[in-house]
Amino acid sequence: NEGATAACSDAAHKLVGQIAEQIALKTGLEEGARSIPDAKAAQKRRLYRTLSILTHRERARLVLAGLKYVGDGSATAGIQRDAHYRRKHFADRRAAYREHTAGGLSSSYAPSLAAGAG
Repeated sequence: NEGATAACSDAAHKLVGQIAEQIALKTGLEEGARSIPDAKAAQKRRLYRTLSILTHRERARLVLAGLKYVGDGSATAGIQRDAHYRRKHFADRRAAYREHTAGGLSSSYAPSLAAGAG
């Protein structure tokens, strides 16, 4: 096990081996392999290559998504997150106050109460 696949756990290597063996038993000789062990080896290479591509793609996505938290982007993200929290918190408090002062009804349900005529 060389390269990136060496970092896999023993359980992951075992799973890849089991999957490769099942694929080899079902399709190995049909795909032109000389023997089942050759078919299994080919399937393991294919599975490791697929896993490697998926892993690298996901890692790149995570790194790119994390860039907004680095440098100038991190300050902007923090400001936006805090502003969102303040707006939501203020809106929740305003709705609770309106329900309390309108006798359990918000201003959208009791416009005359919200306008002061009542």
